[in-house]
Amino acid sequence: MDAKLLRQDAETSAKSDMELQLIGPQRPGETGFAARARFHQSWFRYHLLGLPRFGVTTHHSGGRALGCLLALEDAANGYNFLSDAAKELYAERRRQGWGLDPVRTTTNMTSSQALTLNIMGPLRADKRWVTAVLSILLKEDLDTVDQISVEYNPPNKLKLTGDRTIIDGWIVAKTGTTTLSTVIEVKYIDRFNSRYIDVATRKEYRRLADTTGTWDLNTDLAKDRAINQLLRCHGTGVAVSQASQQTKTPKILVLHHPEDPRARKIVHLYRQILRDPDLCIPVSLDALFQLMHRTALCNQQRELASSLTTRYLNYALSEDAWLSYKASQLPPSV
Repeated sequence: MDAKLLRQDAETSAKSDMELQLIGPQRPGETGFAARARFHQSWFRYHLLGLPRFGVTTHHSGGRALGCLLALEDAANGYNFLSDAAKELYAERRRQGWGLDPVRTTTNMTSSQALTLNIMGPLRADKRWVTAVLSILLKEDLDTVDQISVEYNPPNKLKLTGDRTIIDGWIVAKTGTTTLSTVIEVKYIDRFNSRYIDVATRKEYRRLADTTGTWDLNTDLAKDRAINQLLRCHGTGVAVSQASQQTKTPKILVLHHPEDPRARKIVHLYRQILRDPDLCIPVSLDALFQLMHRTALCNQQRELASSLTTRYLNYALSEDAWLSYKASQLPPSV
């Protein structure tokens, strides 16, 4: 190889190394779907948000720098939110009290709570838009949406279910004279909550199952830890709906990344204990963002749907940098 080519290779390598340093450190040992998502968020932070600095985890044993974390000043300026509507919904929910993790939601770009706000904030800002989106997802002819809450914390939940489960999203809509509520569960790269309650032995859940006919709690699957969070979240929604004397059982929409195999598996398992499996609807983020784009009522909404796709799904944008990163992790050749 001549000197010119050697020099070009060295310059390309140095440029790639510099880019990876600016994209920021990744979590050691992480692989698969989570590693790729975390890297894309790091790339998005540097290249599209234009933020050269990254944040540090908070931990009792010392922090760890990660490219997918925003520096505290950037977090305080709202860079984890894609719209003013998402920022406003975050501020409103914080004023209501406990429910959102203020540090993780504002600093961690892989936060499911931030994703929830980035989706629900703009939809909540236009009832016509959210009504159109929800009508298609639920296959219901909705007239209007009356309530959209994030990290929904029913005031009487201990009486209703006997536990402290909080729901990612809670939507109350009207179709004719009928009120229809919907539970929203949002998953990005974080695991389903590890907190476990043996629902099958709880009198409150037994009463719900008996009076609404929603689940079969007499199977071994009802005790499976994998579906426990979905069961508790859906159960909380069913209990609130029943207490409000609604006649239709709420459905649960599980929003998940299309490349997350675990979310799809857990939804499949949960549907097996439902007497009507159609009460649980898996919705991949690509399908949701396409639907939001298709039903948008103005260019601003279409741009927001495109921004969601860019941030959470369009890995092609960061693919070259990802390949360089993977190559940098290989052991040196002998």
